[in-house]
Amino acid sequence: MSVANLPPVGFIDPNFPNPNGPHDASIIIYGYIPRFSLCLSGIVLFSLVATVHGAQVLRYRAWYFLPLFVACLMEIVGYIFRVLSSRKDPYSIIYFVCAYFFIVVAPVLVSASIYVCLTKFITYAEERGAHFRSRLLKKKFILWTFITADVICTVVQIAGAALIGNTTSKGKSPKIPNDILLAGLATQTFFFAIYLSLLATFILALCRDAALMAALRRIKPFLAALGIASLLVFTRTIFRLVETSQGVFGYLSSHEDFFAGLEFAPMVLALLRTTGAVRYKSQKLTYHFSKPLWLKPTKRHSKEQESASHHPMIPVVDHTSIFCCKVPPGVRKPPRPRKYNMALWWQVKYVIKMNCPRTSNQERTKWRTECREKLANHICSQLGLAILPIDIKLITKPKDLYQWNILTAREAALFNKQLSKYLTGAYIDLCNGVGVHFKAVLRKGAADYDPEMQPIATFEAIDAPEKSGEYLFSNTITFQLSTKEWRERFNVEVAKREALEIEMIGIKGENVDLLTEMQALRKTESTWTQDLEISWEILTMSSHIL
Repeated sequence: MSVANLPPVGFIDPNFPNPNGPHDASIIIYGYIPRFSLCLSGIVLFSLVATVHGAQVLRYRAWYFLPLFVACLMEIVGYIFRVLSSRKDPYSIIYFVCAYFFIVVAPVLVSASIYVCLTKFITYAEERGAHFRSRLLKKKFILWTFITADVICTVVQIAGAALIGNTTSKGKSPKIPNDILLAGLATQTFFFAIYLSLLATFILALCRDAALMAALRRIKPFLAALGIASLLVFTRTIFRLVETSQGVFGYLSSHEDFFAGLEFAPMVLALLRTTGAVRYKSQKLTYHFSKPLWLKPTKRHSKEQESASHHPMIPVVDHTSIFCCKVPPGVRKPPRPRKYNMALWWQVKYVIKMNCPRTSNQERTKWRTECREKLANHICSQLGLAILPIDIKLITKPKDLYQWNILTAREAALFNKQLSKYLTGAYIDLCNGVGVHFKAVLRKGAADYDPEMQPIATFEAIDAPEKSGEYLFSNTITFQLSTKEWRERFNVEVAKREALEIEMIGIKGENVDLLTEMQALRKTESTWTQDLEISWEILTMSSHIL
């Protein structure tokens, strides 16, 4: 339809003649020709932010931040239409309505993600025992109320913008469509102000409880990011409200500098501020959502641990919900139990701690054993005494057949304690100094000792009484074993012990591998469950909207 004969009421650029196409208005509805540099900056910046958001959502699987990625894409499309208006046809109604649609709808998706984040914070705080007096701080109320209000207000705004383009193209007054657009913006601003009051109430409630704030210290950066992003979106909404209240050809709407500073800049900063929040949310906050404050085992859990088939070193995995246990006194039970738990992480951590001793303890045990063996071999070679390594003493007693002769004064301190009381360094000094700084000598009174025929043990056997019980008799039997036989027995026992230790290490390694695999399966299960819950919420929300 040609509008050449209509009186021009509004902005017309003499340097850009009206092509008078079938979808062109008689004036430039923007009130100016969009600057190409600003449009190009919007496309580049929102593309970068969209790339970061998309990568982080896929990497950390934070699906409730997916609307932020979609919002970036919509901003890009909106600024592409502004480029078309700037370079091709600023009078086109289609370009104006499409640019307005995508740029106005994008902040609604940002607001939706912000609402979801607040509900996550509320759930997280309630799991830590927080109790909020306000009945409005409920997950379902926040999601359904604010998201529904945003959707309705956005539909009203888009309808008003389309009517403005239509009436302007026909040369009629756009007052009624502008009032429709103003009503949508005013309602949206009102509901977002309520959301900000709830966010402030939530933050103040946390600040009043010092213990709770200490427990929530890890989420303070994300809480600050949420507050800043909310204020930026609210600033943009206030600008749109004031701009619309001045009319289609008002001062704010006819100067692009206000659009750049109060529409373009706040949205770029809000989306940039939430990029780090996606990563922080996935790594820290979601981890805490999966971890309860208490982990008392259930009755079934205890029975499984007491069963005969249960390994004493591996705790039984409880496949029931983590919230089926008793709640400790003074701790408020969460209103909604989760369908999966992360207690396996604590069990794996416990088993690793129990089955994998510290490297320093392993090193100390190794040197202590080597030291005992070296001292025993020294006594055997020096004195001909067959002493088991486990019986080696640094502080000998009068009944012992040997004692230590200290050759170097600085080594005397090593003989102030028993062998089992020292650390790794002392065992190394003893191994290096035996035969050099000290040596074993026979104790006085043991000179007539025969090393080849050492009396090892004496057993007194008392025969059982006869049936008549008339007499008892005893017989004393003395067994004497040679040093060679004791060495052979000792070597056999050492070989058995080493074999058992190797077998035990293998079993421990298999246990750790099994538990790691179980942890991976549990994480996969929890991820699938969370994805299903999010998909179900999206489908339910979409069905209600439709």
